Amino acid sequence: MTARAATTHSKFAIVVIIVLAALMLVLSARCILSGGPPPASDPDVAAGKVIRLTRTHATEMNPVWSPRGDKIAYECMSDDMDGFWPFSSYPSPVNDYEVRNRPISIGTTQLGGVDIESLPLTSSVLFGNICVINADGSGRIKLTNDWNDNLSPAWSPDGSKLAFHSAYRERHIFVINSDGSGRVRVTSGRGEDRFPAWSPDGRKIAFVSGRHPTQNVYVMNADGSNVTQITWDVFDAYRPHWSPDGSRIAFTSYRGAGEDSSIFVVEPDGSNLTLITNKPGRHYGPTWSPDSNRIAYLSRMGDDSSIQLVNADGSERTMLYDSAKYVTAPVWSPDGNRIAFALSLRPDSGNYNLELHTINVDGSGLTRLTERRGDDKNPTWDPAGNKLAFESVLVGNHELYVIPYR
Repeated sequence: MTARAATTHSKFAIVVIIVLAALMLVLSARCILSGGPPPASDPDVAAGKVIRLTRTHATEMNPVWSPRGDKIAYECMSDDMDGFWPFSSYPSPVNDYEVRNRPISIGTTQLGGVDIESLPLTSSVLFGNICVINADGSGRIKLTNDWNDNLSPAWSPDGSKLAFHSAYRERHIFVINSDGSGRVRVTSGRGEDRFPAWSPDGRKIAFVSGRHPTQNVYVMNADGSNVTQITWDVFDAYRPHWSPDGSRIAFTSYRGAGEDSSIFVVEPDGSNLTLITNKPGRHYGPTWSPDSNRIAYLSRMGDDSSIQLVNADGSERTMLYDSAKYVTAPVWSPDGNRIAFALSLRPDSGNYNLELHTINVDGSGLTRLTERRGDDKNPTWDPAGNKLAFESVLVGNHELYVIPYR
């Protein structure tokens, strides 16, 4: 063999080795990202205890019932546009237990079995959409289908439209018909507009915006006109919630040193700003009672989480539930008698999973609704109070379920 031929064979061998090594790395990476074996089956579905709504093998999160209870809107993180995105991330004010790294599918491979918190955050790749599905799991519609990050769907009171925020270079509020038609941007300028919330009469939308330059609460007409800033003295307002009677708006403010947060109530014209949490710590996730008189919220002091109840003026605070390692934000039943939340018990219980629970508003009758191998969280009541929609990671990724409530 000549020297030239030997050199050619050597180069060819090196190329083959490099290609094989690259292939092995890709396969290894896909195996690691996939978390190993195929997703587990769900015995609760087989037994008829819960109804599985989504089967996309992607990431379906944060369900919201329509006013009539016939549909559910949610955030659908998927690879429908054939993007190779390892995860979707977005900024969170502090450690308020919002998911900052959202695993999405990569082809047929899931980002499971990976410590998501250990991955570096991305700032340029944001990928999420708004989906709607019938309450029985049929008729899934993807309302948005773009490279932006479309999050926080909120139904109009008549169920005909949804508001959401969408981010590309800036975040803005959009309104879209429930069938996916008629998408309209209703905020403009340089604002970082997020977390739309419809007034109960459907005439206005509250949201937060960083155009002040910190995030404050704004109110506008539903068509985007007459934008009015209603808070100035808060720092990084977050997720406004209208009272059912439309007279007040509750929100979280991340103000002060460290990770402290507080809950405020303000009237829609900006008057009577009231601090309703007056202790150090993290207080967030306010939700109104159906009669608009009380607020349930999450409180975290050190390593302990609790659910608190307080009157809308900040008086008569009571602890509804304590002694938890981790609790998610509470939601009132439509009749105002019970509150649902997800709970992870203390380590000495041997159970670290989040499980759905309900409790009477007087603190009695704590009831566990789920007991599964994966986390069950973000419960939301249907308007009749007969069902709870929630998200679960039992099958290896976030999927949506419904559980009957009796």
